[in-house]
Amino acid sequence: MAAVQRSSPVPRRAAAAAAAAPPPLLLMAVALLCLAAQTKTAMGAGNCTDDITSLAACAPFVLPGASAPNSQCCSALGSVERSCLCSTLNILTSLPSSCSLSPVRCST
Repeated sequence: MAAVQRSSPVPRRAAAAAAAAPPPLLLMAVALLCLAAQTKTAMGAGNCTDDITSLAACAPFVLPGASAPNSQCCSALGSVERSCLCSTLNILTSLPSSCSLSPVRCST
């Protein structure tokens, strides 16, 4: 009988790890949530961190090809203080510069 050669599990593991890697937009959403703690301090707002953290419910809906947001996401977004959201988005857009990277320019 001829010996059956088995392929190494390493390529499969590498492929699985690559498939499991979060998309860049999801990483940006996580960065947004991390910035919430800094935003609270910067703004002096009482619940900015809680407001922005509640937007984690919207993470699945910010990816290309995602379905329409569910009621939990819409409710969380509706309860966020607008000044908190704007401040956090401004901080997020300044991150590349703070990291000595080229600014991100998005077209619609």
